[in-house]
Amino acid sequence: MRKLNPTEKLQKAAKKETISASQRLANLEMVVNGQAQFLEKVQGAFSEVDKSLKNLAQVIDAIVYLLSNGNQVTQQTIQEYITKSNVQNLKSQIDTLEEQGFLAAQEQIDEKSYVVVEEYDKQGGLVQPRLQFPMSSTEGNEELRSKLLGAKVGDLVVTKENQLDMKVIEVYGITEPTPK
Repeated sequence: MRKLNPTEKLQKAAKKETISASQRLANLEMVVNGQAQFLEKVQGAFSEVDKSLKNLAQVIDAIVYLLSNGNQVTQQTIQEYITKSNVQNLKSQIDTLEEQGFLAAQEQIDEKSYVVVEEYDKQGGLVQPRLQFPMSSTEGNEELRSKLLGAKVGDLVVTKENQLDMKVIEVYGITEPTPK
């Protein structure tokens, strides 16, 4: 059997591999779509890792705080510290938005309010010490929306039997900041 020279090899390969431009484009699209799906999975994995690292950082911060203040380190004290820290971070976000002129305190909830509530179980036990959201996020839940609209700071919004009740602790109007 005679050896093929490089030109003959190319010609032979070209005869075997002759595909149309549209077939090449379709093959390329399949490869790109496969890579895009792979990258989405990698991004999702990194997001989970990031979330886990943030949770771990919170636990470490809690342990360091508790130990440095002579407190006992238990699952409960760690969770209490993390909850307190999260509440402080949420309050800080509100303070920043208020300082920047995006929020202004008001007494009653309306369509354009930003609401801060505490959630209680039906026995009156505090379940969530701080939950904050714009009223626009309640669209689609007309029952909750109608109960919140018109509520004032200090009001208890009673929900369905299997849902948590909400005590309104702060109400803000969403505003456009005025240039200084």
